Amino acid sequence: MANFSRRRFLFTTGAAAATTLWLNSCASRTDGGGGASNIETVAPLDIAPEDAPEITTAKLGFIALTDSAPLIIAK
Repeated sequence: MANFSRRRFLFTTGAAAATTLWLNSCASRTDGGGGASNIETVAPLDIAPEDAPEITTAKLGFIALTDSAPLIIAK
C-alpha cells in the first residue's frame, strides 16, 4: 500500500468508473424504456370546511445553512 502513487490511484479510479459505466450500459431496463406512462390520474377530493386546515396561507421554503431542511413558515 505504500507504493500506491497518485498516478496509480487516478488510473484505478478512472478504470473503476469506466467499468461501472460500461456495466450499467449493458444492463437491461425494467421500466419498459420510455413510451406511454402507466400513471393514473386521481380525482380531486371533496373536503368539508370543518376538515380543512386551520392555516390557509403558508410559505414553503428552506434555509441553506441548516442542510437545506424544508420548513413550513406559517404567518
